[in-house]
Amino acid sequence: MPTETAVVKYNKDVAIIAALDEKYKGITIRPDNKDDYAIVKAGLKEYQTHRKEVTDWHQQGKAGIIKAGKAYDTEKNKWLALISPGENLLKYARQEEDRRVEAIDKKRIDELKVMVNDIKSYEYNLSGKTQPELQILKSQLETLSFEEEDYQEFLADAQAAAYNALRGIDEALKSRIKLDKAELERKVDADRLDKVRAEQEVAQKKIDADEKRLKEEKKKKDSMDMAFEDQKEWFKKHVKGDSFQTPNVDDLKKSIPALQAMAKHEVHEPSIQLLYDEQVIEADGILNFRKAEAKLQEEREALEADKQEEVDRKEREEFEKKAKIMAEREAVEKVEREHEEAEKKRVADEAEKKRQADLVPDRDKLLVLADILDEFIYPEFKDEKCRMIAHEAMKRVQDVSTWIRKECEDLWSSTY
Repeated sequence: MPTETAVVKYNKDVAIIAALDEKYKGITIRPDNKDDYAIVKAGLKEYQTHRKEVTDWHQQGKAGIIKAGKAYDTEKNKWLALISPGENLLKYARQEEDRRVEAIDKKRIDELKVMVNDIKSYEYNLSGKTQPELQILKSQLETLSFEEEDYQEFLADAQAAAYNALRGIDEALKSRIKLDKAELERKVDADRLDKVRAEQEVAQKKIDADEKRLKEEKKKKDSMDMAFEDQKEWFKKHVKGDSFQTPNVDDLKKSIPALQAMAKHEVHEPSIQLLYDEQVIEADGILNFRKAEAKLQEEREALEADKQEEVDRKEREEFEKKAKIMAEREAVEKVEREHEEAEKKRVADEAEKKRQADLVPDRDKLLVLADILDEFIYPEFKDEKCRMIAHEAMKRVQDVSTWIRKECEDLWSSTY
């Protein structure tokens, strides 16, 4: 049986292939370039020729070796068939044991992972828990014992899970404390606001009731005041009187029974009833006073009439005496006056004749003045009011001119 293999070499120089590689190094085919395509095709043919030579050499040299190899393979298979049954039996036994040990170890690992996951579960759903619940979870975690024999290779995982869970619980406790504090403050504020609101409602109801009562009282008071004032006005008009009108005895005899009837037959508030009673008493006093006053006035008027009659008699006698003296004086004065008037008329006639003669030049001057007034033109005015004043002045100037002409005619007619 040979122990080593002889080195087999192909009898051709490798430089031939190197030269071929150098010849076609970097060759490419440009699009639609037939020359490039022909060069590549020729190169492939050269390479394929060398490939065929190498393949033929290999087949010729390996033919004997293949035949010997098949003999080796047959002998090998015979011996392996003898070895495999026992070997496979042992392989199966080993595989069964390996699977059993693997299953036991997997169960152990799964149980350890469950223990670790149980620790991790402490930090799940912490947001909805109360402070006591979180404290219980924290106490449970803090009392856990982490021994290597319990957690084995998962000891670090268990400790890390516990650490993370405790941190999560502490954060949840801080958050819960803040939330509980805020909720407590909100509840306190809500209770306080409810209390304040309830107190305000009670106070508002009291205010509303007081306002309603005050309005009713005011309405009642206003009604009473109006009735009070109306009655006072009625009493003043029909009984007491004022500076414009004072009821006489006949008026009071009509008004007082009406006042007594109102006071007696109508239902009134105490204050109004008191007013009626006072007015009835005052009205009786006023009536008595008016009666006495009327009687005194009658007596005063009778006395005045007697005095006036005496005065009239004396004045009449004095008047008759004076009238007689005056008549005598007037008779003398009449004679003197008639003589004086005749003399004055004579003098006046002479003066008038002279005046009429002197008036002719003055009359002509007056007519010239009238012409000047007729020809007068007033200036233009921008202001409407000034324009109206000027227009009215011109009318008056024209009236003056007309008056002058008329007077001159009267002078002329009286002269001639």
